[in-house]
Amino acid sequence: MQVTTENLVQEQYSIKTKLSDLTNSSENQDKKIISLESTIQQLQVTSPQQRTYDSEHIMSEISERKSRENNIILKGVPEPLLKYHRERQDSDKCEVINIVKMISKDIPEPVNIYRLGKYDAKKCRPIKAIFQNHDPVKSILRLKRNVQLNDIKISSDLTPAQQAYFKNVKNQLDLRINNGEQNLTIKYKNGVPKIVQKHPKKSNPLSPEARQKC
Repeated sequence: MQVTTENLVQEQYSIKTKLSDLTNSSENQDKKIISLESTIQQLQVTSPQQRTYDSEHIMSEISERKSRENNIILKGVPEPLLKYHRERQDSDKCEVINIVKMISKDIPEPVNIYRLGKYDAKKCRPIKAIFQNHDPVKSILRLKRNVQLNDIKISSDLTPAQQAYFKNVKNQLDLRINNGEQNLTIKYKNGVPKIVQKHPKKSNPLSPEARQKC
């Protein structure tokens, strides 16, 4: 009777061991399946078609940045309250030239300027100013901090991808300021926006008396 009981105990232990092995095997199989699914997803992401798409997207972005590098965008320049488009355009050109010359008299005039978007007397559309080459743009973006432009903002002509990246950097800046950090600002380094310490700037107000007459 004792032998039979011992046999039953051993068989029961053996059954539990086999069940445990089966459970572990099943878990391992599940892990392998998950790992394989992850590998397949990675292969799909890095497939030749995806790599081709990424390359084309990069080339398109480079081309678009190249086409915009001679431009600046001015925001906050009031819309001229004039009836005809030509008159408004001439007024905008005069205003842009005044702003550029206030930043530096050595900067050449833009070859073309125009408002972005449809005309609406109640709105203040941004102005795109196009220069002959990239040198005036670099000078304006570097020297603009030395002049108080009131409500006028000057920036590069960014692609949508660059705008999204800048927005992300701006959100990081806001978060750091909200967490108590002080004297931070965004500055471009090699064309890339970075969060840096703010330095005091010289004041040179763009007053009506300082504006040139066109």
